[in-house]
Amino acid sequence: MIQHRFGASILIALMLTGCAIGQPAPRARSLPTPATSTTASEHSSAPTTSSTSPEPLAVLVDFPNGTGPQSTGYDLTLIAASARAVAHAHAAVRSFISTVGGPGGAAAPDLPEISVANGRVFYLDGDSTLRSLAADGSTGAATKLPGSATAHAGFAVRPDGLRIAVSVLTYEGNAASMNLYVEDIGGGNHHDLYQSSSEYAWPVAWRGTDLVLAVGPLFSQQGLVLNPYFASSYHVVDSATADRKAAIGGPDYITGCEVSGLLVPGGTACYHRTASSGMGGEFWILDWTGARIGTYGTATGGTASLSPRQPFVALLQDDKTVVIIGPEVKTSIGLGGVSDSWPCWLDDQHVLVGSVYQHQFQTAIVDASSSNVAAVGAHGFCAAVLGSPGELQ
Repeated sequence: MIQHRFGASILIALMLTGCAIGQPAPRARSLPTPATSTTASEHSSAPTTSSTSPEPLAVLVDFPNGTGPQSTGYDLTLIAASARAVAHAHAAVRSFISTVGGPGGAAAPDLPEISVANGRVFYLDGDSTLRSLAADGSTGAATKLPGSATAHAGFAVRPDGLRIAVSVLTYEGNAASMNLYVEDIGGGNHHDLYQSSSEYAWPVAWRGTDLVLAVGPLFSQQGLVLNPYFASSYHVVDSATADRKAAIGGPDYITGCEVSGLLVPGGTACYHRTASSGMGGEFWILDWTGARIGTYGTATGGTASLSPRQPFVALLQDDKTVVIIGPEVKTSIGLGGVSDSWPCWLDDQHVLVGSVYQHQFQTAIVDASSSNVAAVGAHGFCAAVLGSPGELQ
């Protein structure tokens, strides 16, 4: 029964804040696979570091001209806390899928393109080819997914790199069906978990033997807004049975809250609007049971991310000011422009702020202890963090 799996209705409209209505939307990200499962590969000309990534690296994803039919692909750059670009790769986007109304109508959700696991970033190249990028700049082929011109595949690789969870959304006109399964990273030991033509979710992380599924709409005109997973809430399910163990966030930011920022071992930030007009409200800190364990007020809405070092939170308010809040500290740090993304902790001191749509915005690393802001020589939004104490396992 559905209520034992994903719950009742999950076709939820995302917030409109910071998005251009009607534009083909940029895509999202996921979490990557294992070094042992990759094949021989080409090598990037990017600077190199150890493939095991001795330092935390932000995974910056950039769609220079969106993810619509005009797209020329996306760039993947690994950024150190020093603001240095460590490694780079370029990949093709998924096929653009829209409603019957055509490219001017609503688009399929921006499922995550990346997943981090076993010291590497696994990224989707086109509809079906899964590749990996290491901190030393090497790339390699990992496996194939069942994506196509009519089906989008969302995925999350288990932290040990041995298994992968995949959700395939197959579209026909204004409708779609979903097939969720897990299997070994190279194929084999395939296990179908759930099929539906009325409910839709996609894996974005693993927690032990459980899967974290992003819940969102079947079509949207908004693109990425609050987080890199195109999620308004999450469901935690058993990877063997798909039985739901927890619901985190949702159903919307008025009656509940919408999840914000990257997932971390402590849980997630989640925005709840309290004002009758405008975007004033609260950011709730939710743990993995869905319970609220903290609250931070905001006058202007925005986005937030929970630090690996709880209970610190980074808020991006007015789209141009980073506010670091802790038990006995509150520090505001102005940015050199207006962002439309979310803050992203590399470690317990450094926060990256990028942008989904605005290429004129200067991506930067903010030092929470000194308030220094260092420019990053690449564009994009933070899709994950590789090798961080905040990396979800």
